[in-house]
Amino acid sequence: MIDSSPLILLVWLPDAMEGPTPISALIHAATMVAAGIFLVITVFLGATLALAQKDIKKGLAYSTMSQLGYMMLALGMGSYRTALFHLITWLYSKMGSKRILGDKIKTFIYDWSYNRGYIDAFYAASVTVGIRGVAELSHFFDVK
Repeated sequence: MIDSSPLILLVWLPDAMEGPTPISALIHAATMVAAGIFLVITVFLGATLALAQKDIKKGLAYSTMSQLGYMMLALGMGSYRTALFHLITWLYSKMGSKRILGDKIKTFIYDWSYNRGYIDAFYAASVTVGIRGVAELSHFFDVK
């Protein structure tokens, strides 16, 4: 993954490719295939582990791992606008999740109780609808 030079590490990659052309091509191609495989594993593993968690914080961390995999997928396909749009919509939904969970975060899901009234219920519903990708909301366009 480091050889594919994400962001900070991109300076050294051109200098590292000074070897013979067939060797450089082989190493570069093998790295891209491995990076793609790791990307797909990251997306599916993060989503699967997020669904299986009882600990809320771990579930949010695994969902973050999955969403970052989707953003890297968009970047790898050269769709920078899509990756940026997904990052922005994901940040808003993550902020909404943290806002909902911030006051009443108990470590385990079965410890929850909603006692704050209609405002929290409305906020939770709006963030949930936004995250689910309902038509005409930002995540609907993010999925397309």
